[in-house]
Amino acid sequence: MIVMQKDFGIEEDTETGEILNIPPTGTGLIGTGYWGSILQRYLENDSRFELLHSANSSYPKELIWGDPRLNLVVIATQNDSHAELTKLALEHGKNVLVEKPLALTEKEALEIKLLSQSVGKHVITEYTQTFSPALNFVLNGGANIGQIEGYEMRVGHAGRFYPEEWRNVYWLLSSHLLSILDMYEQLDNFNFEAHTFMRKNDIPTTGALVFEKGVLRVSLNHPVKEYSAVFYGSLGTAYYSTTQSPSLKAVYYTRDTAMLAKDLIRGETAWDFNESNNLQFVLDYTCDVLRGKVGSNIDRAIRITKVLEKL
Repeated sequence: MIVMQKDFGIEEDTETGEILNIPPTGTGLIGTGYWGSILQRYLENDSRFELLHSANSSYPKELIWGDPRLNLVVIATQNDSHAELTKLALEHGKNVLVEKPLALTEKEALEIKLLSQSVGKHVITEYTQTFSPALNFVLNGGANIGQIEGYEMRVGHAGRFYPEEWRNVYWLLSSHLLSILDMYEQLDNFNFEAHTFMRKNDIPTTGALVFEKGVLRVSLNHPVKEYSAVFYGSLGTAYYSTTQSPSLKAVYYTRDTAMLAKDLIRGETAWDFNESNNLQFVLDYTCDVLRGKVGSNIDRAIRITKVLEKL
């Protein structure tokens, strides 16, 4: 049977044309703060999910763990609670979609992977930027820049400062960029060194992660919210930014030291991608994982935690 999604909760067998009505996934949300409230709206508007519990800090979690209707727990709480709640959900026979990071230590992340395998459940970490149409277009060679030889990425906004060490700028923001980099080359291939430029109460608020093929810049002091990535290829350079339109541009050049700079550029192209549906793509991916169509991204989550723990 080959199944193609047609609409929320409705799928079609492409061999027979039969419309398949798949029951919605019983879901419990833990965490109703800023990001949790956004996730709640998406879950409530997606008929593939039936949101049965929406839990704030005082909500009895036993109602979630003991509900046999639940197949998925969505975790949108503080970073230091992710690992514990994920383990509890797995121990009670639930699949998990958890906000990044999966855990604060590699040891905990590996324990979660082993536990998920032992109970036969999935753990998915919500790395929203990995579902960007523009970034996947570059990944699949659509920008025609040749072999990628270097990376320069930035994420920044005027963010809140927190006293907890685990909520420094690297844990809060660089995990987004590390997830993007891991799309193109596994993080285990690199060594990362943190260069901190600004601190608040000795907590890093602006800095950069430097590695063998580039730099990842992060800031909670940035005047505007920005996600950007530059990919230096053997045939050209692609530039992606959420603040520019079109969102992706590529410049192609000839590498000849005898030519004048103005003559090196031999063309440019631009593409405009809709980046507003990335969280919906996360839910699409979650459904695919739960239905066995694709594997979860738990190994990526482990690699990212490993890098951040060493900083």
